[in-house]
Amino acid sequence: VAAEEPPPAFASYRDQLGYGLNTLVLMFALFMCFFYGAKGLSEDPQVQLVAGLAGGTLGMLVETLLLIIRTNRPEPRRRRARGPGRGARGPTAP
Repeated sequence: VAAEEPPPAFASYRDQLGYGLNTLVLMFALFMCFFYGAKGLSEDPQVQLVAGLAGGTLGMLVETLLLIIRTNRPEPRRRRARGPGRGARGPTAP
C-alpha cells in the first residue's frame, strides 16, 4: 500500500505571502528590540548592530523551527459522526 503524500506546507499564494510577511515583521521587531537593548551594554554602534543582527537571526531561526514543527505534525484523527439519539452513554431510552 502506497503511503499518502502529505499536503504541501503552503497550498496557496496567500499562505506563502502571509508566512513571509510574518517572518519579516518578526525579524524586524527582534532586530529593533536587541538593537535598543544593547544600548544598555555599550554605546558603540557596532555592538548595537551586532546585537540587532543576532536578534533578527534568532527570529528567523524561531520561524524556521515553527515551520518544521507545523509541517511534520501528524494529522488529527477524524471523529466519526454519531447517529441521532446516541450520546456519550449510548442510545437514549424513551
